[in-house]
Amino acid sequence: KVALDEGAKQAIEGNDLRLASQPKVDIKSYDEGNDLEASLSCEVMPQISMPDLGKLKIERPIIESNPQEIEETLARIADENRPTVALAKPRAARVGDVLTIDFVGRIDGEAFEGGKAEAAQIEVGGGSYLPGFEKGVEGATVPSDIEFPVEFPEDYQAENLAGKTATFKATLHELKAKEIPALDDDFAQDVGEDDVASLTAKVTEELRGHKEKSAKDQERQLTLKALVEANPFEVAPSVVDEQAERMIYNAAMQMQQMMGYRPQLGQEEIDNLKEENRPMAEEQVRGGLLLMEVTKAAEIEVGEEDIDAEIEKLCETIVDSSPPSLIAAMIVS
Repeated sequence: KVALDEGAKQAIEGNDLRLASQPKVDIKSYDEGNDLEASLSCEVMPQISMPDLGKLKIERPIIESNPQEIEETLARIADENRPTVALAKPRAARVGDVLTIDFVGRIDGEAFEGGKAEAAQIEVGGGSYLPGFEKGVEGATVPSDIEFPVEFPEDYQAENLAGKTATFKATLHELKAKEIPALDDDFAQDVGEDDVASLTAKVTEELRGHKEKSAKDQERQLTLKALVEANPFEVAPSVVDEQAERMIYNAAMQMQQMMGYRPQLGQEEIDNLKEENRPMAEEQVRGGLLLMEVTKAAEIEVGEEDIDAEIEKLCETIVDSSPPSLIAAMIVS
């Protein structure tokens, strides 16, 4: 085995091969008293010529200010900081109201961990509780005692509750409505600014910062895309396969952040997603290899972690541009 490993090493180094995957050694013949015969097969990194950056034509994104966006952002800030006020007249709870309630949930008559609370505050339709729970208290009056069923999703994080139906009993103590505050100096001070003018200036600056970052990211993507299109070359299938798997992983993590759970995909679903997104995975791999050549030519020192970071940035675009979107495919599946 030592001789075999040494022979493989010499073959790789002697031919100046840059491996893209783990090499495979196949023993052809091994008879006592005769030389061992073996073949070495491996995927190699492609030979890439330094791209001619001077021929790339990129249209720079234009950053434009939009007064309507400033107004919409201020309105959103006001909506997110609405104070709750007691109602002059009692009415049924509706979306946006804040309820103070006691509740206990049971499955098959047995209470379960995490299914009980006292003086809990819940915004109807706010998304802090399961949709079935928030729907169960919607339309109730205060004070009152109510009972309603709640179905836990099949992929609920607590396995002992996943796919089961619980019965909740709740006592409603108080109902408050949210008011939209006036955009005046008092409100500005409530959110940490001196006055409306300074709040507006801060919002304007932040919006411009987001736009500048977005424009920079877009310019970077356009440059990389132009670089890839101008320099076609073949890449090892195994590397493309690994990148497609990374895209699926990133999409799953984004879905977990967006929706609170991570999709459980079968091998067939994963294989289908990999195949559908293979063209983009190949483009990203080629982009990473071209970036390495550019940094070499510019004598910029980068490590593997830098290249990995660049690939991660490329993966961030998959939600908007995958054909079809990985996240959309995961939701359907």
